[in-house]
Amino acid sequence: MRTAGNKAFTLVELVIVIAVIGILTTLIVPSLIRAVELARRAVCNSNIRTIVQGLVQYSSDSQEMPKVPVSSWNTRIGTNRTSNPFSANSVRNHSSNLWLLAREEHVGLEAFVCPSTTDTPYEGEQIKNYWDFRSSLRISYGLQSPYGYGGSLSILTPEGVVLVADGSPYVDPSTGNNPGKIKTNASIVDWGNENAGGEQMQLWGNSPNHDSEGQNVGYFDGRAEWQTTANCGKDGDNIYTATNHKTATSPGGNLTAGIKNNENDTLILP
Repeated sequence: MRTAGNKAFTLVELVIVIAVIGILTTLIVPSLIRAVELARRAVCNSNIRTIVQGLVQYSSDSQEMPKVPVSSWNTRIGTNRTSNPFSANSVRNHSSNLWLLAREEHVGLEAFVCPSTTDTPYEGEQIKNYWDFRSSLRISYGLQSPYGYGGSLSILTPEGVVLVADGSPYVDPSTGNNPGKIKTNASIVDWGNENAGGEQMQLWGNSPNHDSEGQNVGYFDGRAEWQTTANCGKDGDNIYTATNHKTATSPGGNLTAGIKNNENDTLILP
């Protein structure tokens, strides 16, 4: 113990203080990190709501939802971005559909970037000179595929079908191919079987944008919600696969087919 007139800390006291600080840090830092992520999710949710509203506005002005004539889910983002897809038969990424919202000034470029990712919006380019995002680092979200069953997107699509969501875990947007950003050997998750692949495999079925904890999704009716599983479409549909979850032989769905099963089936790409 310190004697009268000796204001210095003893070694034991210093050790105790350091230990207390360490314990407090251990308790507080994770809470702060969690709070930051929750704040980012809220911004992401707002972004998706903005995109949904932009799609509605686009359809009001154009009498149709955005649909680039020639597209492929396995084409790199930014491919042929300087050529007009409405006048040239050029292969391009599915993301070109969302770029139309930027071209027509319905949605700002910052709204296409999830703050929980390393993606960043860019400035300085003439938006109307291009027909797609520059690369996968400039867009974090995916759109309901307007191709396949039922043709184009429509504001008359059944309630509960997802329109926009955090990017797919099964498509690497930098190449347009499997696997997704965080996987080395991705396979479609069977959400109908709680034991299929274990807990980690179940997490792999979520978007990689938020450490696979879940995804923000925007519905045709204007809602934007946080969902902890990808089976959040109409009637439990897996929003990242091309097969309706409830009716398909394969409960996990099929990505490579690239064709929706019916009007209730969501297929978010990329």
